Amino acid sequence: MSQRILLEGMDFSGKTTLAQALVERYQERGTPAWSSQNSLCPDNPICKIAERIAEESRRHPYEASALFLAAHLWDMRHYQPDRAGVHVQDSCWLRSKAFDRRQGIPLPWDHVPGVDFSAVIYLSTSLKVRQWRCRKRSIHGADHWVFTKTDQFLAMEHHLRNEFAQHPRFFEIDTSQLTAAQVLEAAWGALEANRLGLVTTAG
Repeated sequence: MSQRILLEGMDFSGKTTLAQALVERYQERGTPAWSSQNSLCPDNPICKIAERIAEESRRHPYEASALFLAAHLWDMRHYQPDRAGVHVQDSCWLRSKAFDRRQGIPLPWDHVPGVDFSAVIYLSTSLKVRQWRCRKRSIHGADHWVFTKTDQFLAMEHHLRNEFAQHPRFFEIDTSQLTAAQVLEAAWGALEANRLGLVTTAG
């Protein structure tokens, strides 16, 4: 049996840390588990280009969006959804779709195939905590839009959350005052309550 768990949220909410912790928790319990970030296939070559272009300040508004769409199509050609175990996905094409919809970029996301997720865990946190985490990691510094465009950042978070809140197994965790270990336990509790804490791999 296979499960796909999606972790979503805006930058510096703790998705990558939780993804690694969940994989370790499943593996400790004897369930094969792995994670990937942004693309479903970790070796997606187009996604790596898209991520690099997305960081450039002089890019055309459609440039990164078109590349993320192409990366998703590459995923759909190469992804193996029937692999037994738990796939913990740290953001995915649905995030790109939400961003493009919010920004009015008319790419045909509604007409491309996708995969279903067993659960969506949405991580949120305060703007102050995000800014602290950004400084701590020395990522972009004060140039990151968590500093320069706070109104747009918060509006996008509201939009992104609403996009994912429609999922029947949607769980939101505010990580503002939680340690990484507490976030893991909150997520694990939600998954166990929905019988996603123990995944069997037998036929």
